[in-house]
Parts: sequence; structure tokens; C-alpha cells
Amino acid sequence: MSYEISTENAAFIDEQVAKGVLHDPNEGLNKAIGLLRKQASLIDRLEQACQQIDNGRYIELDEAGLDEYFRGLEAIASGQ
Repeated sequence: MSYEISTENAAFIDEQVAKGVLHDPNEGLNKAIGLLRKQASLIDRLEQACQQIDNGRYIELDEAGLDEYFRGLEAIASGQ
């Protein structure tokens, strides 16, 4: 399987290899794909969050309520 990338992107990857940031061009492509996967995952999570809001599945908190909510989460996380 082979893919073509733009001359500019190839030059950038070659520059990163020359600087020692990447071991080889494949590492650069794999890192780029990893970032695309993370981006896709974040977009999915945002879409789910928007659906929850649209369906009324959220809570409204003022600043004091938000502080209290996070203190509760911290207590749960610390096992209290």
C-alpha cells in the first residue's frame, strides 16, 4: 500500500528527520495518523455532548455549584 503526500509535507517530514525529531518518514506519517485519530475521537465526543445537551441531559451550575461539583468529584477520585 502506498500513498502520495504533497511536496511541502514531504519536505517538512524530511526536515524533522534531519533534525532528529523523527527517526524516519514513516514515524512522521504514523504520528500524523495518530493525531487524526485523536481528532476524530474528540469530534465524536463533542457530537455526543451536543446530543446530550439537545436532549436536555445536562445540569446547570453557577460558579459556587461548579466548585462544589468538582470537590465532589475529587472526593470520589480520592476514595473519600
